[in-house]
Amino acid sequence: MARFKAVDVSGYQPQACKSSWWLALKAKGVLGAIIKLSEGTYYRNPYGTAQLLAAKQAGLKLSGYHFARFVGNSWQAKQEAQYAVATAHSMGLEAGSPLVLDYELRQGWSGSNTQACIAFLKVIKTAGYKPVFYSYSGMRQLWDYEVMYRATGCKFWVAAY
Repeated sequence: MARFKAVDVSGYQPQACKSSWWLALKAKGVLGAIIKLSEGTYYRNPYGTAQLLAAKQAGLKLSGYHFARFVGNSWQAKQEAQYAVATAHSMGLEAGSPLVLDYELRQGWSGSNTQACIAFLKVIKTAGYKPVFYSYSGMRQLWDYEVMYRATGCKFWVAAY
């Protein structure tokens, strides 16, 4: 199995605004940067633009992510996706880049959560980003990746710790 080393950062890593920080990681084999861009419909990473630019200057593959708050609500998921897309555009994440749905709230039911995730992923795909779904393996009972994949073609990234 091929491995792709990437580092994800958020507003808690202002040091990621410096290309030298990314270059040090690149020297250790890191190939990509996954930057938190937004959350819900109320938060934008205040360092997002600078973090994307610094990672790009270091020659890394760029991706963004949105931390979901919509828990099983497809209407809210679409609102959040539109916010994520607008944020990605404003921060300079190029179309065609991966835009990750970060789904970590341990609430709701599989059917409604899955449908809401599909609604989100379809909006970002239509906007020209590559849809990716991220969650934690311990939450497997709260979503159905196979259904999401069939509906959107999204990639899957799961944490297991």
